[in-house]
Amino acid sequence: MIPEATGSCSPRRGVAQRVVSLETHSTGSQGMLASVRYVRRVRTVGGVKPAASCSTEHESGSSPYIATYIFYK
Repeated sequence: MIPEATGSCSPRRGVAQRVVSLETHSTGSQGMLASVRYVRRVRTVGGVKPAASCSTEHESGSSPYIATYIFYK
């Protein structure tokens, strides 16, 4: 089970959020990430939403990005 995450960030128009910090708590079984309390995403490149919206229902799209995630207990 993936931990629930809560947090806030201020998106900048046309740019993926570079640093995002989230507070989290586990809602499932004791897995590898169960003790994680904070997740921080840094060094984000890409991830900007496409300029045009989907025109067909169930159409797939992508917004590739790369980032470093830091997990804190």
